[in-house]
Amino acid sequence: MKEDIKVSIIIPVYGVEKYISQCLESVINQSYENIEIIVVNDGTKDNSMKIVEEYLLDERIKIINKENGGLASARNRGIEEATGEYIYFLDSDDWIEVNTIEVLVEESNNLDIIYSNFWYFDEKNQKKRKNKEKIKSNMSMTGEYLLGYSTEIMVWNKIYKKSFLEEKQLRFLEGIIHEDEEFTFKCYMNSPQVKYIDIYTYNYRINRENSIMNDIKNKEKIEYSIKSFEMIVENLKKSLKDDFSEFIKLRFFLRERNLKNFISKKRERSISKEEIINFEKELNNFDMKNFNKLEKNIIKNEIRNILLQKNFPIFRKIYWRNRIINMKFLRKVISRRIRGI
Repeated sequence: MKEDIKVSIIIPVYGVEKYISQCLESVINQSYENIEIIVVNDGTKDNSMKIVEEYLLDERIKIINKENGGLASARNRGIEEATGEYIYFLDSDDWIEVNTIEVLVEESNNLDIIYSNFWYFDEKNQKKRKNKEKIKSNMSMTGEYLLGYSTEIMVWNKIYKKSFLEEKQLRFLEGIIHEDEEFTFKCYMNSPQVKYIDIYTYNYRINRENSIMNDIKNKEKIEYSIKSFEMIVENLKKSLKDDFSEFIKLRFFLRERNLKNFISKKRERSISKEEIINFEKELNNFDMKNFNKLEKNIIKNEIRNILLQKNFPIFRKIYWRNRIINMKFLRKVISRRIRGI
């Protein structure tokens, strides 16, 4: 029976006294009751844990106290403490719909990862908008398929089979930000069996005060962000398998280029002539003749996004003047502009 499946909900806590009540209320009122709630106190200095303690009458709540080590460290500790068959990550400034765990467990069927869609909630204007996922609803697939066709990199709208995480030794990379992206890629690279359900079950808060992402302004934090992306790039290279399809390999190449562009942008420099030449050469090494229409559109959009970034200025005027983007055009543009540099 599905009711026998226990789910461990891991909630890292740091500096969220304004939001933690809404988060916990959404969890303790889940329609699916066979859960354990692991609250990991990541050395918070505000009143968050005092608020959490008010909920301890619910015996499903377990508090883990640790020194501050960041979100990745807190999640890893939660994984170690989890006793459920499945694990669900919930950020303490977000909240979930009342049927979230029930919906995911109902579709589990011994799969490794089951995920659903989510809402963006803008803290500034108090408005919600839907995330758009391109994967078809109720579709079962492999991790490799998701590497190619999905842009979804969040960890908190999914249940993960704990035995899958243990067998593949999957943990969050500590000491970085953007750890969701690195963890998600690692999971998908290990060929899990995955199912997507197009039901909106998670509320993701954006533009909130004191968030890490909103506070990356000074040089120290910019360098921290750069270091994170450099580590992600390195890990992506190590994880790429030889037997991945040409399409998957090309997407990884373009993702790596995007990450490098981010690093250059943060360091306030344009892409060098040598980098553009190498980008064009490496792009030409991929055989795209056998890509289907969807694959070509995905690659086209990714290349367009790279070329339109501010630190790729030589291409932006060309795109906006022509309003044409296709593979042949892009390659002509790249070659022509390189010769003209």
